[in-house]
Amino acid sequence: MRQHKTSKDKRATYIYYTEDGHKTILVPGKDGVTEADIHTLHEFDDAEYRQHRRETEKHRSIEAAIEENAEQFPSSFNLEAAALQNIENANLHEAINSLLPQQKALIHKVFFEGCSLESIAREEGVSGQAIGNRLKKIIDKLQKVLK
Repeated sequence: MRQHKTSKDKRATYIYYTEDGHKTILVPGKDGVTEADIHTLHEFDDAEYRQHRRETEKHRSIEAAIEENAEQFPSSFNLEAAALQNIENANLHEAINSLLPQQKALIHKVFFEGCSLESIAREEGVSGQAIGNRLKKIIDKLQKVLK
């Protein structure tokens, strides 16, 4: 996974390393490599870098989203504890797959994108309470499937 972007002053060529650690430098005009090829390879790397950042940010925001929306959950249900206990459990995957597409989207927005209930409500043109009620119904459904 790409950890950083190549700086602008180093984008005239493209460097990559094989699995055995061999360094290869691609140079425009050599071995049929064009400037467009170099540009495309750097764009692929940039996309990989952006994806890595999104994934990292997503993981950081899960805990914040849980804390921010904790008051919406019944006290008997601790989503963080359930997620940790069931992260490798096929039943959780199956339970989530039993949801309707719009229910999956809401779960994704709240727990993976870190969106607040209010921001989702504004986006959908409904009240925050309506989104909270939807989320509670989804969680109740997941609880029943997981029991």
